[in-house]
Amino acid sequence: MKKTVKFALSFAAFAAMNTSVVFAATTSCTVQPGDSLYLIAQRYHTSVASLKTLNHLSGDLIFPGQHLEVETSDVAGDLQPATVSTQVVTVQPGQSLWSISQAHGVSLSQLEQWNHLTNNSILHVGEKIQLNGPSSSYATDNLSARSGGPMSTNLSEAVLGEEIAQYARQYVGYPYVYGGMSPSGFDCSGFVKFVYAHFGIYVDRTSYGQFAEGVHISESDLQPGDLVFFDTDGYGASHVGIYLGDGEFISAQTPASGVQIASLYNEYYWAPHYIGATRIY
Repeated sequence: MKKTVKFALSFAAFAAMNTSVVFAATTSCTVQPGDSLYLIAQRYHTSVASLKTLNHLSGDLIFPGQHLEVETSDVAGDLQPATVSTQVVTVQPGQSLWSISQAHGVSLSQLEQWNHLTNNSILHVGEKIQLNGPSSSYATDNLSARSGGPMSTNLSEAVLGEEIAQYARQYVGYPYVYGGMSPSGFDCSGFVKFVYAHFGIYVDRTSYGQFAEGVHISESDLQPGDLVFFDTDGYGASHVGIYLGDGEFISAQTPASGVQIASLYNEYYWAPHYIGATRIY
């Protein structure tokens, strides 16, 4: 990875310093499948706000293959991205790709890519899983250092929510089929059930049942991965989508549009029909 370090210290300032010199650095990175601004910020010891400012981003949406500049400050000689390791783990009883990804600080999509697996793959006890990403020591130690202790429940929820949102995005344009729960065709609740099942989270088959699950949250507390509900077909939660952040959600809409991203604040349709949200994970 190419790294450019920019020195911005005047001679007078340099002469006056008698402690460790701090440098500003700009690093170019390529977005990988499953990455989010949050995960990249954690990987390079920076913030989401800094990433957005440096790359002129107005929202949180990024795409695999996209090039981002990462600017950070660190003590000389201590500026490094996450430690990368090559490791093989053996699947234990009760483990899933999701639990393995969390234990080793890598994304679910990366595990699938490295091991030539799909969202429909089934793990077997004793199977070998290749790890080629940030080690668990980086993921846990770095997050603990920022929070002053072990990772909090809220932080774990936020990471999972980001993963759910990123995973759901890849199905934009997939067809709508009434009663469908697979990439060959989804209806709204079938799409939610399919995406959540990928993370080992099992929800009711209908939007009405999903509305009764989890914890109801206010619109101001929405975070990626939450479920948003609408009364598009009479009274009650007749439509459901997955919140992506920045006021956007994804859902299987109609046979004409299929799976699409829409604005929660669309005053001509979605906003008037919005009835609430839940957090199930």
